[in-house]
Amino acid sequence: MLLIIASYACLHLLLALMIALLLKRRGTGVPVWQLLAINAYAALQAQGSFAVSGYAADAPYLLRMLYHIPLNVSQGLMSYMGLAVFFASAALGFFTSLGFWLAGSDLVPSIYWLVFGATLFFSITVVMGIFKKGEVHKLRRSWLIRIANLHAVFTATNAGEVLGLLVLAALTIPVQALALSLLFNAFGVPLPDLYLAYLAIFAGFSLMISVLPGNFGIRELLMCLLVAHLGISPLVVISLMLVDRVLQLLVLSVLSSGGYLLLKNRSSGQRIAI
Repeated sequence: MLLIIASYACLHLLLALMIALLLKRRGTGVPVWQLLAINAYAALQAQGSFAVSGYAADAPYLLRMLYHIPLNVSQGLMSYMGLAVFFASAALGFFTSLGFWLAGSDLVPSIYWLVFGATLFFSITVVMGIFKKGEVHKLRRSWLIRIANLHAVFTATNAGEVLGLLVLAALTIPVQALALSLLFNAFGVPLPDLYLAYLAIFAGFSLMISVLPGNFGIRELLMCLLVAHLGISPLVVISLMLVDRVLQLLVLSVLSSGGYLLLKNRSSGQRIAI
C-alpha cells in the first residue's frame, strides 16, 4: 500500500512541476512544494464540487490569493496543464489502440473508441477556441472565458515549454498505471499491461474533467465496462476503485496540509510579479 500511496504522491508532484514550468517563464519564484500543497488542497475541495471542472479547479483562486497572480493568468496556466494531460492521455491511448488494431489484436475494447470519440470532439472544440476559429460562441460563457485565458497563455509559450509539458503529462500515465497495477495485484486481480494503460488513460481523463464530484460513479462504470470481457466481476472492480479513491483522498489530505497552512498564514506570503 505504501508503494501505491507513493505513486499517487509522484503523480501530484508531476502536476505541480507542470505548473512550476509555466510559472518560471513568467518570472515567478513559487517553490514546487507550495504548488504541490496548493494543488492538493484545491483537488481535495473539488472532490465535493458539483461544478463541471477538473483537477484543482480552485487552484487559480488560491494562486491569486497567495501570490497575487492575476486570475486570468492562473486560470490559463491551470487550463494549459489540464489540456496537456488530456492530449497526452488521448494520444497515448489512440496510438496504443491503433498499434494493437493494426497487429490484428482483438484486445482493444470498443468502449475505448467510444470514449476517445467523445474526447476528440471536446479537444477539437477547445483547439478551435484557442485559435479563435469555428462556432465557439455557442459555448457557455464560463468556457469562453477559460478558452480566452488559455489562448493568452498558449501564445506566450515557446516550443521548449510545450515539449516539457507534454513529457511531464505523458509521465503521469505510467505513474497511474503503476499505482493501479500495484492495487489490482495486491488483491490478486492481475490485469494485462494494455488494460492497465487504458485504466490509467481513463483516470487521466477523469482527473481533468469532472461531471460529478470526483466523477464518482462515472469512473467506476467506465472501469467496469473496460474489463468486462476479461471475466472480472463488476463488484470486484468497483470495490478496488473505492479502495483507490480512499488512498487518493489520503494522499490529498496529507499533501494539502501545506496548502492549509499557506492559506492560514497568507498575510506573510511572498508577492510574485508576473
